[in-house]
Amino acid sequence: MDVETAEDIAYLVDIHQPDRILDYGCGKGYQYLAARAHDVWGGLLPVCYDPGVPLLSIRPEGEFGGIICTDVLEHIPEGELDEVLDEIIGYVQVNGFVYFKISTIESRKVDTLGNNLHVTVRPCEWWHKRIMSHITLATVVVMKCTQ
Repeated sequence: MDVETAEDIAYLVDIHQPDRILDYGCGKGYQYLAARAHDVWGGLLPVCYDPGVPLLSIRPEGEFGGIICTDVLEHIPEGELDEVLDEIIGYVQVNGFVYFKISTIESRKVDTLGNNLHVTVRPCEWWHKRIMSHITLATVVVMKCTQ
C-alpha cells in the first residue's frame, strides 16, 4: 500500500472511527505484516480477506465500519463485477466508508496464457457509476482511479 493510500484511509478512519476494518482483496497481507501500513491510521489492523490466497480465503462475518479495496476490481471480469460489488458493499455498516482504488489502464503483467491481468479496463467515470449503483445505505464512498 502506498503512502498516499494509507493517508487517505487514515483520514477516513479519523472521521468515522470504525471498530473494525476489512481489507477486501488484501493479497498476502504483507502491507500490514511487514510494512505496517495500519500504523498510519492508528494501528487498527484490518481483517484481511482475499479469495485468491488460501490462508485468507475464509469469508469474514459481520459488518465493518470501513472497507478497503485497492487494486482488486480491475482484476474481476465485467460479468462478475455486480456480484463482487454487492458482496463488498454488503459488509459496510450504515455511516461507514468504502475506499476503492482502481487502475484504469492495462497492467504491465500478463498471465501464463498472455492475457492482461487487468481484465476490466474502463474509465474512471464508468467505475464511479458502476460502484454508486450498488450503494443503498448512508455510506461514504471514496474512489481513486490510477493510471
